Amino acid sequence: MSKKGKALIGVLVVLLASLVVWAVRTVPTPPADPGKPQTVMRDTQAKLTQASGELASAQAEQQQTESDLKETKNELDDLQGQQRQLEERSRALLEGNRLLEQAKDELLLKNDVLLADNSRLDQSNTELEKNNAGLQTDNSRLFTDNRMLAERTEQLRQGIQIMSESCNPYGDGRASSRIIQAILYHYGCAASRPEEFKA
Repeated sequence: MSKKGKALIGVLVVLLASLVVWAVRTVPTPPADPGKPQTVMRDTQAKLTQASGELASAQAEQQQTESDLKETKNELDDLQGQQRQLEERSRALLEGNRLLEQAKDELLLKNDVLLADNSRLDQSNTELEKNNAGLQTDNSRLFTDNRMLAERTEQLRQGIQIMSESCNPYGDGRASSRIIQAILYHYGCAASRPEEFKA
């Protein structure tokens, strides 16, 4: 039983005792008439019955109050349980928000890294474009040099061909064999003279 119920019962007991004392004190002095004490007893019994009814009503109210208190306590327990569930959900939501913020920070960091990589790639592309332009210039120069080399080679080939087809006024490179042939003919070791050089 709760403290409130116990206090209510104590108050009712004090009221009942006060009522009994009041009823006893208000009992009139018995008259000389012998028929009146029965009337007084009936009045006293009626008052006691009324007091008992009031006490029973007070007890019923106390029981109803205790029942209401139990229901209120049950409702309070339910509310506390719901509050605990809400607190757990709130903690879960806070943890989820913290994880989301952490994931957001990681994504921002990765985004910064990607931006830095893109910047480096742009620089590399710019350098590659410059290198490609330089290579194209070098290729153009090489093509020009190759064309000039081919033209010069063709000129040299034509010059060599012209020189090989023309007569050399200084000989054909067979003078030594002709000298030997002439010596042999002079001493009778050869049947014929060597052919003379014709420029």
